[in-house]
Amino acid sequence: MQPDGIFRARLLPDSIKKSDPLFTTRWVHVFEEDTPEGAVYRPDSADLPLSRRLREQLEDKPKGEATKALNGLQMIAQSGPDDVWITFYQSKLWWTRVVSAPVEQDGISKFRRTAQPW
Repeated sequence: MQPDGIFRARLLPDSIKKSDPLFTTRWVHVFEEDTPEGAVYRPDSADLPLSRRLREQLEDKPKGEATKALNGLQMIAQSGPDDVWITFYQSKLWWTRVVSAPVEQDGISKFRRTAQPW
């Protein structure tokens, strides 16, 4: 900003934009590492926490795929013992119900306990 309070921007040449990693890298906000000094961004090629990978996995999917995945996770977290869970495995239909307990977490993931085996 200039002393007169006016911000003057200077355009960068295309050659710099196309070769400088600052402009050619996709940056991911790693909010888990934010500090009072500011937000932390890392290149998408970095060893990012699993929580930051959902967008990467859905990048080349049709529009609305992230919303669909999020809605599915919410349904799992909010379902009750009256809901029937189904899945298909080895050409068979498997079903079960969850117990009335909150979502649990171990060192790998979050999960729900079932009332009976699949």
